[in-house]
Amino acid sequence: MISQNSNYILGRYKIISSLSMVKPKKKVVKRSWKERLFSFPWHPFQKTKVVTYNVPDETVLKMDDKIICHPTIYEKILEIYNQNKEM
Repeated sequence: MISQNSNYILGRYKIISSLSMVKPKKKVVKRSWKERLFSFPWHPFQKTKVVTYNVPDETVLKMDDKIICHPTIYEKILEIYNQNKEM
């Protein structure tokens, strides 16, 4: 597991991984009867709700000699680099 802000120098680029590189994703979920009847504010006829959660952003930001990305993309970059280095 990679820490929140990992740094690695790849050639002339410094790769920085950041957990803040996420994007929100929405999903519609059915509400249970218990939730519909006993929630506050009371909306028993509303059958669904929208749940928002964060997923890793696949974009890579390049600024001069720095590359900023999410840790999962960071691992993919290092894996591809190590495969090419062995060849």
